[in-house]
Amino acid sequence: MSTTTTAAAAAEKIDVVMDTVVQAAPAANEVAVAAADSFLPVAALQHFIDAVHNFTEFNWWASIVVTTLLIRSATVPLMINQMKATSKLSILRPHLEEVKERVERQGTDPTAVAEGQKQMQKLFKE
Repeated sequence: MSTTTTAAAAAEKIDVVMDTVVQAAPAANEVAVAAADSFLPVAALQHFIDAVHNFTEFNWWASIVVTTLLIRSATVPLMINQMKATSKLSILRPHLEEVKERVERQGTDPTAVAEGQKQMQKLFKE
């Protein structure tokens, strides 16, 4: 009888120790597991969404929305700069075509090509 009592007490002690170990051990982060097999930009985005989720403690759908808004607001200055450059180039296009035609009419003369490049640089500086 004492063997059964000893075995039961040992089993209970093992259960207590296992519960303590399970509570102390860090749980595997499901995002880290999912990002492990992902391409680097996708993994970075997954970790960024996870960081927003952990920081704000929002639901996942709200974390995705907030992350989207953060990324969009970070890229707005780049988009504005690109739109300015595109509009400036579209305004200069007729003048650049005119300089290009003038250089082509003069042939492959190095001085004509150099003069055309100077005119194009002058247009870009204006």
